[in-house]
Amino acid sequence: MSSTTAHGKLVFGTFALMAEYEAALIRERARPDSPQPSPRGRKGGRKPKMTPELINKAQRMYDAQQFTMVEIARPAQ
Repeated sequence: MSSTTAHGKLVFGTFALMAEYEAALIRERARPDSPQPSPRGRKGGRKPKMTPELINKAQRMYDAQQFTMVEIARPAQ
């Protein structure tokens, strides 16, 4: 089928519209402030490594001014 005939132009235009619509749906779902919930209640990204307890500990170490940044950042053994 050629895109120079009336029927070919109709089919080509229909596929172009469907592709544009699908791309818009993908962009809409990918937005972080999308109003619809994500499937299975999942959120994107990794879980944070720093728990509130670790943040408090690091803040106390920093406030004590007895530790270097390397010591504060070093993971606990």
